[in-house]
Amino acid sequence: MTITTDLAVQFNSESFQGAIASDFYSEELVKNLSKIMSLLSSPQAIKLSKGADYVVKCPMQIKGQDELVAIKVFKRQSIWKDWYDFKHKSKAERSFNAAIFLQTHQIGTPTPIAFLDKWQGKRLIESYYICIFEAADCFRDLVTDILWNKRDSAPLMDLLLHLAPALRKMHDAGFMHGDMGNQNIFMPKDEKGNWLAPQWIDLNRCKIVNRPLNAKERAFDISRMILPSAYVRWFLYIYSNHQPINPELEKYEDAYRKAFTRHRRSGKYRHPMRYLKRKKMGLKPAYPQEKDVWLWDEKSGQPMITMTKKNKNQHREWRFFLGSIWKTLTALPGIWSEYKKLQSSSFQQPIELKNRIGVALHPKADYLHYELPLHQQLGRPPVMIRFYHHETPDNWQISIELIQQLKNQSVDIMVAMIQDREAVKNPDSWKAFLTSVIPAIANAVSHIEITHAYNRVKWGIWNHTELIQLMQPAFELQQQYPQIKLTGPACIDFEYAPVISALKSMPRQFHFSALSHLLYVDRRGAPRTTKGNFPHWKKSPYSKPWRINPTDVITR
Repeated sequence: MTITTDLAVQFNSESFQGAIASDFYSEELVKNLSKIMSLLSSPQAIKLSKGADYVVKCPMQIKGQDELVAIKVFKRQSIWKDWYDFKHKSKAERSFNAAIFLQTHQIGTPTPIAFLDKWQGKRLIESYYICIFEAADCFRDLVTDILWNKRDSAPLMDLLLHLAPALRKMHDAGFMHGDMGNQNIFMPKDEKGNWLAPQWIDLNRCKIVNRPLNAKERAFDISRMILPSAYVRWFLYIYSNHQPINPELEKYEDAYRKAFTRHRRSGKYRHPMRYLKRKKMGLKPAYPQEKDVWLWDEKSGQPMITMTKKNKNQHREWRFFLGSIWKTLTALPGIWSEYKKLQSSSFQQPIELKNRIGVALHPKADYLHYELPLHQQLGRPPVMIRFYHHETPDNWQISIELIQQLKNQSVDIMVAMIQDREAVKNPDSWKAFLTSVIPAIANAVSHIEITHAYNRVKWGIWNHTELIQLMQPAFELQQQYPQIKLTGPACIDFEYAPVISALKSMPRQFHFSALSHLLYVDRRGAPRTTKGNFPHWKKSPYSKPWRINPTDVITR
């Protein structure tokens, strides 16, 4: 018996009952579906996922043409779940109806073809959902690749800017996914590499209402997505049409995310055999720990803040924090005494500023095309060049060649060796980086700054142990190249406690030739933006905006 509607044709056969989307219905397809077990066992069938419920890709004849389809095979269930599904429809039927709804509202999902159920009384013996196969990466794999391998903010932001509006459209249509993990979102592209509409799969837990979802329902869906906490905030902002986030949405999302995080962490207790198997196989987790996430932002030339303040504080090592305070307090009397001595002799004689003020050059062709002529116009003042561990040996070689070029022009050069989180996690890689660069520049530079802004965890360092670990190979290289002068600890802004505690924590054999310190202006916003109480000009030694000619003399 068949019942035809505008969107689907329902049928009962000797083997199955189910429905076929109207666009695909034919008697031939009904016959093919009745032989679904032979399709699943054919040589062309490829199993795409593991687990009790799994997906198989295989060709199927539809209206005289071979179509690649995905078949979701649902497992046998307990009697209690069968009774629930008998009353509320099977997972396959719920998936089919949800996909029809999404297609009707122009929301992405693989095109539904049919569902098949085999019931014996109130027991569900077999259950299948069939749709067109979509060749696309899932959001989980894309995020995983960015966090582990690319470590670049730009592609992640690109994903969020594309996905958030599509999810907003789905929620506004009254559709709540109910299980919207990263693995249940497909991100297809066209032949030119442009994003197509995101595709949602695994729809059997959905909820459909005849109104836009409320804040609580929206928050539940979003809380299933796994992203660094600061990027969750960005996602919510984009989802909110680049407007302030609804406080109710934010409140519920935070509560649901905390609950879901506890659920994920309890997995090793709920599924101990699965956990032990993964551990025995040495499989790394899908995502790095949040404290190890490090993403570069090329536009501002610094890492992105990946954690909210609340999440960052959860990872703080309070023993390290309290130890830093203690080291600072015990050092203060001696520092104060030395400060008073220096103060008495300050501002007593003129200091020539020539070659005391320099500029940083960015060793990339697009930048140097403009920067080198400007450097010449300034009279070739001292130069700072940064080497980044996260870049490639080719990038380092370009910087080495630039240093040799500037050295031939008698320019005074300082370099900075800048870490990322991978440098801490992989000490051999950091050591290879230093060993590759320092010997090549040892005779051409005046000072080498080792590590950068350790008092900002976005740069990848969480404590003194990690800082010293990064310093160690540089001081070992100094034994081979005694002419190099190492500087540090390169803290940022007016935070003297981290400077003092870092210096007090250094092994006795570590001796810096100079103290290096950093005062940044706002590079993501505008230089005039205040940081604390300080705009860019108040970070200078003067009380008003200033300009200095490198040949000027000032009394110090």
